[in-house]
Amino acid sequence: MNYLKRTIICAAFIGAAALAVAAGFIVAKHDFPEGARRYAGGLLARYLDPTFIETTTPPTIGSGSCRCRRAWDSCPCESRSFQPSYDFEIWRQLEEIDFGTVINPVPDPMALLRSATGFNRIAPTPAKGGGKIKIQRRGGFGKGRLEELMISYDRPRVRVRALYAKNDRPAKDLFILTTGSWTTAEHMMGLWKEDYYRRIGGYYFDKGFDVLAFDHASNGDTESMMNVTAVVGGGQALGIWARSICDTMDALDLRKKYRRVMLYGLSRGGRVVEFTTALCPGFFFAFVGDVFDPEFYVSSNWAARRFVKETKYGAWFLHLTPFAGWLSGVDVMRIAKSPIIYTVHEDGDWASSSTLKKAFRFRDGLSAAGKRMFLFKTSIIHEPELELIDKLLAGRWSELRGLTLEAR
Repeated sequence: MNYLKRTIICAAFIGAAALAVAAGFIVAKHDFPEGARRYAGGLLARYLDPTFIETTTPPTIGSGSCRCRRAWDSCPCESRSFQPSYDFEIWRQLEEIDFGTVINPVPDPMALLRSATGFNRIAPTPAKGGGKIKIQRRGGFGKGRLEELMISYDRPRVRVRALYAKNDRPAKDLFILTTGSWTTAEHMMGLWKEDYYRRIGGYYFDKGFDVLAFDHASNGDTESMMNVTAVVGGGQALGIWARSICDTMDALDLRKKYRRVMLYGLSRGGRVVEFTTALCPGFFFAFVGDVFDPEFYVSSNWAARRFVKETKYGAWFLHLTPFAGWLSGVDVMRIAKSPIIYTVHEDGDWASSSTLKKAFRFRDGLSAAGKRMFLFKTSIIHEPELELIDKLLAGRWSELRGLTLEAR
Protein backbone atom coordinates (compact mmCIF):
# COMPACT_ATOMS: atom_id res chain seq x y z
CA MET A 1 0.00 0.00 0.00
CA ASN A 2 2.84 2.35 0.89
CA TYR A 3 4.43 1.54 -2.46
CA LEU A 4 1.20 2.43 -4.32
CA LYS A 5 0.85 5.67 -2.33
CA ARG A 6 4.40 6.71 -3.11
CA THR A 7 3.85 5.94 -6.80
CA ILE A 8 0.68 8.07 -6.91
CA ILE A 9 2.40 10.98 -5.15
CA CYS A 10 5.39 10.76 -7.52
CA ALA A 11 3.09 10.68 -10.55
CA ALA A 12 1.19 13.69 -9.22
CA PHE A 13 4.41 15.66 -8.81
CA ILE A 14 5.52 14.73 -12.33
CA GLY A 15 2.11 15.68 -13.72
CA ALA A 16 2.11 19.00 -11.87
CA ALA A 17 5.60 19.76 -13.15
CA ALA A 18 4.54 18.94 -16.71
CA LEU A 19 1.47 21.16 -16.40
CA ALA A 20 3.62 23.98 -15.02
CA VAL A 21 6.02 23.70 -17.95
CA ALA A 22 3.13 23.66 -20.43
CA ALA A 23 1.49 26.65 -18.73
CA GLY A 24 4.76 28.56 -18.73
CA PHE A 25 5.25 27.84 -22.43
CA ILE A 26 1.72 29.08 -23.20
CA VAL A 27 2.21 32.22 -21.12
CA ALA A 28 5.54 32.96 -22.80
CA LYS A 29 4.15 32.50 -26.32
CA HIS A 30 0.67 33.96 -25.95
CA ASP A 31 0.13 37.68 -26.55
CA PHE A 32 -2.31 38.50 -23.75
CA PRO A 33 -4.59 41.54 -23.99
CA GLU A 34 -3.13 44.75 -22.62
CA GLY A 35 -5.65 44.87 -19.76
CA ALA A 36 -4.69 41.38 -18.59
CA ARG A 37 -1.01 42.23 -18.79
CA ARG A 38 -1.50 45.37 -16.71
CA TYR A 39 -3.55 43.51 -14.10
CA ALA A 40 -1.01 40.68 -13.87
CA GLY A 41 1.90 43.10 -13.65
CA GLY A 42 0.25 45.11 -10.91
CA LEU A 43 -0.81 41.99 -8.98
CA LEU A 44 2.70 40.52 -9.07
CA ALA A 45 4.27 43.81 -8.09
CA ARG A 46 1.86 44.23 -5.14
CA TYR A 47 2.38 40.67 -3.97
CA LEU A 48 6.17 40.50 -4.38
CA ASP A 49 7.12 44.06 -3.36
CA PRO A 50 4.43 46.28 -1.81
CA THR A 51 6.84 49.23 -1.64
CA PHE A 52 6.96 49.17 -5.43
CA ILE A 53 3.38 50.42 -5.43
CA GLU A 54 3.67 52.79 -2.51
CA THR A 55 6.71 54.85 -3.54
CA THR A 56 6.00 58.20 -5.19
CA THR A 57 9.48 58.87 -6.60
CA PRO A 58 8.91 61.02 -9.71
CA PRO A 59 10.65 60.29 -13.01
CA THR A 60 13.82 62.23 -13.81
CA ILE A 61 12.20 63.43 -17.03
CA GLY A 62 8.53 64.27 -17.08
CA SER A 63 6.97 62.10 -19.74
CA GLY A 64 3.33 62.76 -18.89
CA SER A 65 2.76 59.05 -19.24
CA CYS A 66 3.15 55.95 -17.16
CA ARG A 67 5.99 56.31 -14.65
CA CYS A 68 7.11 52.73 -14.30
CA ARG A 69 9.15 50.03 -15.89
CA ARG A 70 7.59 48.33 -18.87
CA ALA A 71 6.45 44.71 -18.79
CA TRP A 72 5.47 42.78 -21.90
CA ASP A 73 5.81 46.05 -23.81
CA SER A 74 3.06 47.58 -21.67
CA CYS A 75 3.10 49.62 -18.51
CA PRO A 76 1.09 48.86 -15.33
CA CYS A 77 0.09 52.49 -14.94
CA GLU A 78 -1.94 51.99 -11.79
CA SER A 79 1.51 52.00 -10.20
CA ARG A 80 2.89 55.42 -9.27
CA SER A 81 6.32 53.94 -8.79
CA PHE A 82 9.91 53.62 -9.87
CA GLN A 83 11.72 55.81 -12.36
CA PRO A 84 10.97 54.91 -15.97
CA SER A 85 13.53 52.62 -17.55
CA TYR A 86 16.27 54.45 -19.42
CA ASP A 87 15.34 53.22 -22.88
CA PHE A 88 11.64 53.93 -22.32
CA GLU A 89 12.36 57.56 -21.46
CA ILE A 90 14.79 58.02 -24.36
CA TRP A 91 12.32 56.68 -26.94
CA ARG A 92 9.60 58.84 -25.41
CA GLN A 93 11.78 61.91 -25.88
CA LEU A 94 12.73 60.98 -29.44
CA GLU A 95 9.13 60.50 -30.43
CA GLU A 96 8.28 63.96 -29.15
CA ILE A 97 11.08 65.72 -31.06
CA ASP A 98 9.99 67.62 -34.16
CA PHE A 99 12.68 68.00 -36.81
CA GLY A 100 10.27 69.60 -39.23
CA THR A 101 12.33 72.75 -39.66
CA VAL A 102 16.00 73.64 -39.51
CA ILE A 103 16.90 74.94 -36.07
CA ASN A 104 19.20 77.57 -37.51
CA PRO A 105 20.68 78.16 -40.96
CA VAL A 106 24.02 76.39 -41.31
CA PRO A 107 26.64 79.08 -41.97
CA ASP A 108 29.32 76.59 -43.04
CA PRO A 109 27.95 73.17 -44.10
CA MET A 110 31.41 71.98 -45.16
CA ALA A 111 32.90 72.68 -41.73
CA LEU A 112 29.98 70.86 -40.09
CA LEU A 113 30.37 67.85 -42.41
CA ARG A 114 34.10 67.61 -41.78
CA SER A 115 33.64 67.95 -38.05
CA ALA A 116 30.80 65.41 -37.87
CA THR A 117 32.65 62.75 -39.88
CA GLY A 118 36.11 63.42 -38.44
CA PHE A 119 37.37 63.66 -42.03
CA ASN A 120 40.50 65.65 -41.15
CA ARG A 121 41.08 63.91 -37.81
CA ILE A 122 41.28 60.30 -39.00
CA ALA A 123 44.98 59.38 -38.80
CA PRO A 124 47.19 59.39 -40.73
CA THR A 125 45.58 62.71 -41.66
CA PRO A 126 45.39 63.89 -45.30
CA ALA A 127 48.23 66.32 -44.55
CA LYS A 128 50.42 63.35 -43.61
CA GLY A 129 49.62 61.24 -46.66
CA GLY A 130 46.37 59.60 -45.58
CA GLY A 131 45.75 55.90 -45.12
CA LYS A 132 48.51 53.38 -45.74
CA ILE A 133 47.76 51.32 -48.85
CA LYS A 134 49.04 47.77 -49.23
CA ILE A 135 48.46 45.23 -52.00
CA GLN A 136 47.38 42.03 -50.26
CA ARG A 137 46.96 39.75 -53.27
CA ARG A 138 47.09 39.74 -57.07
CA GLY A 139 45.42 37.52 -59.61
CA GLY A 140 43.92 37.27 -63.07
CA PHE A 141 40.51 38.72 -63.85
CA GLY A 142 38.94 38.37 -67.29
CA LYS A 143 41.13 40.21 -69.78
CA GLY A 144 43.11 41.85 -67.04
CA ARG A 145 44.26 41.51 -63.45
CA LEU A 146 42.81 42.04 -60.01
CA GLU A 147 44.48 43.48 -56.92
CA GLU A 148 43.16 43.31 -53.39
CA LEU A 149 44.00 46.56 -51.61
CA MET A 150 43.96 47.26 -47.88
CA ILE A 151 43.83 50.86 -46.66
CA SER A 152 44.88 51.11 -43.01
CA TYR A 153 44.32 53.82 -40.41
CA ASP A 154 45.90 54.26 -36.99
CA ARG A 155 43.16 56.34 -35.34
CA PRO A 156 40.59 54.91 -35.33
CA ARG A 157 42.39 51.60 -35.88
CA VAL A 158 40.57 50.20 -38.88
CA ARG A 159 41.27 48.72 -42.32
CA VAL A 160 39.22 49.20 -45.48
CA ARG A 161 39.32 46.64 -48.29
CA ALA A 162 38.96 47.27 -52.02
CA LEU A 163 39.26 45.28 -55.26
CA TYR A 164 41.07 47.06 -58.08
CA ALA A 165 40.46 45.53 -61.53
CA LYS A 166 42.74 46.73 -64.36
CA ASN A 167 42.40 45.82 -68.01
CA ASP A 168 45.45 44.54 -69.88
CA ARG A 169 44.74 47.20 -72.46
CA PRO A 170 45.22 50.54 -70.61
CA ALA A 171 41.82 52.01 -69.75
CA LYS A 172 40.95 55.66 -70.18
CA ASP A 173 38.20 55.69 -67.56
CA LEU A 174 37.76 54.41 -64.01
CA PHE A 175 34.60 53.46 -62.13
CA ILE A 176 34.78 53.65 -58.32
CA LEU A 177 32.04 51.73 -56.51
CA THR A 178 30.82 51.64 -52.91
CA THR A 179 28.52 49.01 -51.47
CA GLY A 180 24.84 49.23 -50.61
CA SER A 181 23.20 47.05 -47.99
CA TRP A 182 23.97 43.32 -48.05
CA THR A 183 26.34 43.33 -51.00
CA THR A 184 30.14 43.06 -51.36
CA ALA A 185 32.96 44.00 -53.69
CA GLU A 186 32.85 40.43 -55.02
CA HIS A 187 29.17 40.78 -55.89
CA MET A 188 29.73 44.13 -57.61
CA MET A 189 32.60 42.69 -59.64
CA GLY A 190 30.64 39.61 -60.68
CA LEU A 191 32.91 37.20 -58.80
CA TRP A 192 29.99 35.96 -56.73
CA LYS A 193 26.33 35.38 -57.60
CA GLU A 194 24.68 38.42 -59.15
CA ASP A 195 22.58 40.51 -56.76
CA TYR A 196 20.65 43.78 -57.00
CA TYR A 197 23.83 45.68 -57.93
CA ARG A 198 23.67 43.82 -61.28
CA ARG A 199 27.44 43.07 -61.21
CA ILE A 200 27.97 46.72 -62.21
CA GLY A 201 31.74 46.46 -61.76
CA GLY A 202 32.09 43.43 -64.00
CA TYR A 203 29.76 45.05 -66.53
CA TYR A 204 31.92 48.16 -66.93
CA PHE A 205 35.17 46.20 -66.75
CA ASP A 206 33.98 44.19 -69.77
CA LYS A 207 33.35 47.51 -71.54
CA GLY A 208 36.98 48.54 -71.08
CA PHE A 209 36.78 50.52 -67.83
CA ASP A 210 39.07 49.91 -64.89
CA VAL A 211 37.07 49.39 -61.68
CA LEU A 212 37.85 50.07 -58.03
CA ALA A 213 35.22 48.41 -55.81
CA PHE A 214 35.30 49.29 -52.09
CA ASP A 215 34.11 46.83 -49.47
CA HIS A 216 32.53 49.40 -47.19
CA ALA A 217 30.22 48.01 -44.52
CA SER A 218 27.05 46.67 -46.14
CA ASN A 219 25.73 45.17 -42.91
CA GLY A 220 24.32 48.17 -41.06
CA ASP A 221 24.30 46.41 -37.69
CA THR A 222 28.02 45.67 -37.96
CA GLU A 223 28.68 49.18 -39.21
CA SER A 224 26.85 50.64 -36.21
CA MET A 225 29.08 48.74 -33.77
CA MET A 226 32.20 49.71 -35.71
CA ASN A 227 31.00 53.32 -35.75
CA VAL A 228 30.83 53.49 -31.95
CA THR A 229 34.51 52.50 -31.65
CA ALA A 230 35.35 54.90 -34.50
CA VAL A 231 33.68 57.83 -32.71
CA VAL A 232 35.54 57.00 -29.50
CA GLY A 233 38.75 57.08 -31.56
CA GLY A 234 37.95 60.49 -33.06
CA GLY A 235 36.53 59.31 -36.40
CA GLN A 236 33.20 58.22 -37.84
CA ALA A 237 32.19 55.43 -40.23
CA LEU A 238 31.04 57.66 -43.10
CA GLY A 239 34.19 59.74 -42.69
CA ILE A 240 36.31 56.58 -42.91
CA TRP A 241 34.53 55.42 -46.08
CA ALA A 242 35.02 58.84 -47.68
CA ARG A 243 38.66 59.01 -46.61
CA SER A 244 39.37 55.53 -48.02
CA ILE A 245 38.15 56.65 -51.44
CA CYS A 246 39.87 60.04 -51.36
CA ASP A 247 43.16 58.66 -49.96
CA THR A 248 43.30 55.92 -52.60
CA MET A 249 42.72 58.45 -55.36
CA ASP A 250 45.55 60.59 -53.97
CA ALA A 251 48.03 57.78 -53.30
CA LEU A 252 47.57 56.10 -56.69
CA ASP A 253 47.27 59.42 -58.52
CA LEU A 254 44.05 58.26 -60.15
CA ARG A 255 42.87 61.72 -61.21
CA LYS A 256 45.86 62.03 -63.54
CA LYS A 257 45.98 58.39 -64.57
CA TYR A 258 42.46 58.40 -66.01
CA ARG A 259 40.57 60.73 -68.34
CA ARG A 260 37.36 60.29 -66.32
CA VAL A 261 36.76 58.98 -62.79
CA MET A 262 33.15 58.05 -61.97
CA LEU A 263 31.83 57.34 -58.47
CA TYR A 264 28.71 55.23 -57.95
CA GLY A 265 26.73 54.11 -54.91
CA LEU A 266 23.23 52.69 -54.57
CA SER A 267 21.01 52.96 -51.49
CA ARG A 268 23.23 53.32 -48.38
CA GLY A 269 26.15 53.54 -50.82
CA GLY A 270 24.49 56.65 -52.23
CA ARG A 271 24.87 58.39 -48.89
CA VAL A 272 28.60 57.59 -48.96
CA VAL A 273 28.78 59.10 -52.46
CA GLU A 274 27.04 62.30 -51.30
CA PHE A 275 29.48 62.80 -48.43
CA THR A 276 32.55 61.81 -50.46
CA THR A 277 31.69 64.18 -53.31
CA ALA A 278 31.43 67.03 -50.81
CA LEU A 279 34.62 66.11 -48.93
CA CYS A 280 37.07 65.64 -51.81
CA PRO A 281 37.24 66.64 -55.50
CA GLY A 282 38.11 64.90 -58.74
CA PHE A 283 35.08 63.01 -60.05
CA PHE A 284 33.84 63.43 -63.59
CA PHE A 285 30.40 62.31 -62.43
CA ALA A 286 29.18 61.09 -59.02
CA PHE A 287 26.05 58.93 -59.11
CA VAL A 288 23.74 58.76 -56.07
CA GLY A 289 21.36 55.85 -56.56
CA ASP A 290 17.86 55.82 -55.04
CA VAL A 291 18.55 57.58 -51.74
CA PHE A 292 17.81 61.27 -52.36
CA ASP A 293 16.01 63.16 -49.61
CA PRO A 294 16.35 66.95 -49.72
CA GLU A 295 15.56 67.35 -46.01
CA PHE A 296 17.24 64.21 -44.70
CA TYR A 297 18.70 65.30 -41.35
CA VAL A 298 15.99 67.94 -40.92
CA SER A 299 12.98 65.86 -41.93
CA SER A 300 10.58 64.54 -39.32
CA ASN A 301 10.87 61.07 -40.84
CA TRP A 302 14.45 60.85 -39.54
CA ALA A 303 13.17 61.52 -36.03
CA ALA A 304 10.78 58.60 -36.26
CA ARG A 305 11.32 55.92 -33.64
CA ARG A 306 11.44 53.21 -36.30
CA PHE A 307 14.50 54.72 -38.00
CA VAL A 308 16.40 55.98 -34.98
CA LYS A 309 16.34 52.70 -33.07
CA GLU A 310 17.30 50.46 -36.03
CA THR A 311 20.99 49.67 -35.78
CA LYS A 312 20.99 49.17 -39.55
CA TYR A 313 21.25 52.96 -39.83
CA GLY A 314 23.18 53.68 -36.63
CA ALA A 315 26.12 55.29 -38.43
CA TRP A 316 23.72 57.68 -40.13
CA PHE A 317 22.83 59.19 -36.74
CA LEU A 318 25.87 58.94 -34.48
CA HIS A 319 28.39 61.59 -35.58
CA LEU A 320 31.16 63.45 -33.81
CA THR A 321 29.07 66.61 -34.21
CA PRO A 322 25.25 66.27 -34.27
CA PHE A 323 23.50 66.66 -37.62
CA ALA A 324 19.86 66.25 -36.66
CA GLY A 325 17.88 69.42 -37.20
CA TRP A 326 20.80 71.22 -38.81
CA LEU A 327 22.03 69.78 -42.10
CA SER A 328 19.78 69.10 -45.09
CA GLY A 329 20.31 67.22 -48.32
CA VAL A 330 20.25 70.55 -50.11
CA ASP A 331 23.25 71.70 -48.04
CA VAL A 332 25.22 68.65 -49.18
CA MET A 333 24.22 69.26 -52.80
CA ARG A 334 25.42 72.85 -52.59
CA ILE A 335 28.91 71.93 -51.38
CA ALA A 336 29.51 69.06 -53.81
CA LYS A 337 32.92 69.50 -55.44
CA SER A 338 32.04 67.45 -58.55
CA PRO A 339 28.99 67.11 -60.82
CA ILE A 340 26.47 64.98 -58.92
CA ILE A 341 23.61 62.99 -60.47
CA TYR A 342 20.73 61.55 -58.46
CA THR A 343 18.59 58.75 -59.87
CA VAL A 344 15.04 59.53 -58.73
CA HIS A 345 11.47 58.69 -59.62
CA GLU A 346 9.84 61.44 -61.65
CA ASP A 347 6.84 61.58 -59.29
CA GLY A 348 8.89 61.22 -56.09
CA ASP A 349 8.44 63.19 -52.87
CA TRP A 350 11.30 65.52 -53.84
CA ALA A 351 8.91 67.39 -56.16
CA SER A 352 7.02 68.84 -53.19
CA SER A 353 10.09 69.88 -51.20
CA SER A 354 10.00 73.58 -50.33
CA THR A 355 13.63 73.38 -49.18
CA LEU A 356 14.70 72.20 -52.63
CA LYS A 357 12.58 74.74 -54.51
CA LYS A 358 13.95 77.63 -52.43
CA ALA A 359 17.54 76.61 -53.22
CA PHE A 360 17.32 75.68 -56.91
CA ARG A 361 15.53 76.42 -60.15
CA PHE A 362 14.51 73.36 -62.18
CA ARG A 363 15.38 73.22 -65.86
CA ASP A 364 14.11 70.40 -68.07
CA GLY A 365 16.74 68.09 -69.50
CA LEU A 366 20.31 67.11 -68.66
CA SER A 367 23.61 68.16 -70.19
CA ALA A 368 27.35 67.78 -69.79
CA ALA A 369 27.48 71.25 -68.25
CA GLY A 370 25.10 70.35 -65.42
CA LYS A 371 26.51 70.36 -61.88
CA ARG A 372 23.46 68.95 -60.09
CA MET A 373 21.01 66.75 -61.98
CA PHE A 374 18.07 64.42 -61.44
CA LEU A 375 18.07 61.43 -63.78
CA PHE A 376 14.57 59.98 -63.95
CA LYS A 377 14.42 56.22 -63.48
CA THR A 378 12.59 54.04 -65.99
CA SER A 379 11.82 51.35 -63.40
CA ILE A 380 10.66 51.17 -59.79
CA ILE A 381 13.20 48.40 -59.13
CA HIS A 382 15.92 49.25 -56.61
CA GLU A 383 18.99 48.62 -58.78
CA PRO A 384 21.51 50.45 -60.98
CA GLU A 385 19.96 51.56 -64.28
CA LEU A 386 22.96 50.56 -66.37
CA GLU A 387 21.28 51.45 -69.64
CA LEU A 388 20.72 55.04 -68.50
CA ILE A 389 24.29 55.34 -67.22
CA ASP A 390 25.57 54.06 -70.58
CA LYS A 391 23.65 56.76 -72.44
CA LEU A 392 24.88 59.43 -70.06
CA LEU A 393 28.54 58.41 -70.36
CA ALA A 394 28.17 58.31 -74.16
CA GLY A 395 26.81 61.86 -74.17
CA ARG A 396 23.40 60.83 -75.53
CA TRP A 397 21.68 63.49 -73.46
CA SER A 398 18.62 63.82 -75.68
CA GLU A 399 17.69 60.20 -74.89
CA LEU A 400 17.53 60.87 -71.15
CA ARG A 401 14.76 62.38 -69.07
CA GLY A 402 15.43 64.48 -66.03
CA LEU A 403 16.11 67.91 -64.59
CA THR A 404 19.09 70.18 -64.12
CA LEU A 405 19.15 72.08 -60.82
CA GLU A 406 20.48 75.63 -60.98
CA ALA A 407 21.29 77.57 -57.81
CA ARG A 408 19.07 80.57 -57.14
